[in-house]
Amino acid sequence: MDTIWQRITKWADRHSLSIQLNPGASQAEITRVEQALGLRFPDDFRAWLQIHDGEDAQQGIRWLENGMRWLPVAQVLEQWQIQQTYYARWGEEDANDDQDESRIRNVVYHPKRIPIAESDADAWLWLDFTPGPTGIAGQVITNITECDFLVLGSNFRAFLARYVELLESGVYYYDADTYAQVIPQNLAALHSGAVRQADFYRRLFPLEGDITNA
Repeated sequence: MDTIWQRITKWADRHSLSIQLNPGASQAEITRVEQALGLRFPDDFRAWLQIHDGEDAQQGIRWLENGMRWLPVAQVLEQWQIQQTYYARWGEEDANDDQDESRIRNVVYHPKRIPIAESDADAWLWLDFTPGPTGIAGQVITNITECDFLVLGSNFRAFLARYVELLESGVYYYDADTYAQVIPQNLAALHSGAVRQADFYRRLFPLEGDITNA
């Protein structure tokens, strides 16, 4: 994970952009949150938290997918607790259905779906430990509508390494004028409806091309 972070900082420096992440979380704090969640984070995500414990929402550019910011580990727990109030209300009414070629169970919130990044409580990244029949426990998923989801990586490292590759290649770039955040090329085609959201993001994050050794 150190190598991936170094690539992120080099990308930011090359474009004179400021990324402001918090100092790393302690092992004790990570363990405390894991115990409250009732699961252990994947080793790659634990390593990431020890490098940087989320972001200050008021500092630095929005450099993550869809304007999201990493949640500090304490806020991971806080947001998870909030989402469990929704789960208690709605449960798993449609959980026998699935999405994204059966990779994702058709539930919006779940005790084993852990929020790790968000944008104004509208867009989210989760570590998904309740996958569909063809999914993988620990896969990274996002919502593309209020109740439609897509896998962005079969694990945390694969997602983050792929995203860094997209930054380095310029497929994702910082738009200072219109969005004040990092956006993908051809976003107009998505907004015009010329391409389906699921197809648009699957081209950016082809699971067959997961990067796991960066």
